[in-house]
Amino acid sequence: GVPWGAPDVLNTLLAMVGNVPDDWHWSAFSLGVHQMPYVAAAVLAVVAGHCFPPWLLFRGGKGVATGFGAFLVIAPLSAVAALGVWVVMLAAFRWVSLASMTATASFPVIIQLLDRPDWITLSTVAATAILIILRHHSNIRNLLTAEEMRLGPGFWR
Repeated sequence: GVPWGAPDVLNTLLAMVGNVPDDWHWSAFSLGVHQMPYVAAAVLAVVAGHCFPPWLLFRGGKGVATGFGAFLVIAPLSAVAALGVWVVMLAAFRWVSLASMTATASFPVIIQLLDRPDWITLSTVAATAILIILRHHSNIRNLLTAEEMRLGPGFWR
């Protein structure tokens, strides 16, 4: 849900940015091109760890908020643009899951347009987005059968 994702975003940001030097800039791209594949691999690992935690018998969340927090570290402007996609989709259709999947799918395209990452980073970001979308398999099924709950009156019952 929307308000419950905030701690995941914050935890991801703190975990990924907690031990960086004082001269670290706004995005992980400032680490240099040779460092980005490692940061992107960390993003995939963070999201996969959230989706499949061993202590919960590999049954975790869907990775949207964690992915957003990690994407903020890699490319803040691109992540905020993807958040804009999420807001537009939520306002238009009132399905949180559809907005989340659309924004997640848009992030690799947006990061390519705005930040021009190397192919390893782009591939890893795309793999992370695919993982997040695949975790929504039940929501996809509910959308296709018109059983997915919409945000709005009666949603919080």
